[in-house]
Amino acid sequence: MRNTLVSITLLLLLGIGFTACKKDQTYDDRLSATWTSNTVLVNGADFSSFYDLTLTLKSNKDFTLALALLNPSTGTSSTTTSAGIWEASETDATLTLTYDGSSKIEIYDIQELSDNALKIEVVNASNDRITFSMTKQ
Repeated sequence: MRNTLVSITLLLLLGIGFTACKKDQTYDDRLSATWTSNTVLVNGADFSSFYDLTLTLKSNKDFTLALALLNPSTGTSSTTTSAGIWEASETDATLTLTYDGSSKIEIYDIQELSDNALKIEVVNASNDRITFSMTKQ
């Protein structure tokens, strides 16, 4: 009886040990998700009501980006969708998007990355600093 109790206890401890050993997520794993913008700042000014960004970073390194722009003078909205490959550097805190069918590359500074939030910033060709605060979907 005592041997049976010891055996059951050992099995339970081993089972707990195996379930408690969860693989830590890599930086890329944490980024791989669909992110939607909730705040868009251009040179510090809030442009959230004019821009809506959805960025999907897939684990296979493909991305899709949908950018909806609202024209305030006409009240109409247009959406541009792009795709390509992405890579990230935890050391440099950067996200690089390389677009399909062109030589266009955008490098975003990763300002914040948590379980449910991503904040990225880029300086565009017009020298505007654009900051996207995003939520994981």
